[in-house]
Amino acid sequence: MKVLTSKGQDEHRTFLPYRTTWLWGTFATITPDGIIGANFAKRPIVPNTEEESCLWTPGDCESLTDITFEQTSDDPLAPWRVTSADGQLDVTFTPEDRKDVKHQLVLASIDYWQMVGTYTGTVAGHKVIGVRGVCESMRARL
Repeated sequence: MKVLTSKGQDEHRTFLPYRTTWLWGTFATITPDGIIGANFAKRPIVPNTEEESCLWTPGDCESLTDITFEQTSDDPLAPWRVTSADGQLDVTFTPEDRKDVKHQLVLASIDYWQMVGTYTGTVAGHKVIGVRGVCESMRARL
């Protein structure tokens, strides 16, 4: 039996290409009806592999595709609008804090940021307001 706590978990197995890039976000909350949340990414995927983006709604988990991340301005802490092409995900992420990591080495480099903040909008028709979550970007040469 799995128990959902207020902490999220990010665990996966993968072999990243030499040059890799992604935008990713996640959030979840427990409501009287059940869990509402999402995990979404915009990244290159290996052909014939499953996409990691999905929605969690009371009693269901469904795949998401064609995610769009749109920053509202050049300010590093500006809100982001995140949507799916099918309209099942339409949220605004409002960052509160940001962590940056940037290193340029001879054979490897990393340009990474992670933000913590809140999500407000709709998930498969369910409203979410001020739900805590994260959003991150990775550009790396590994």
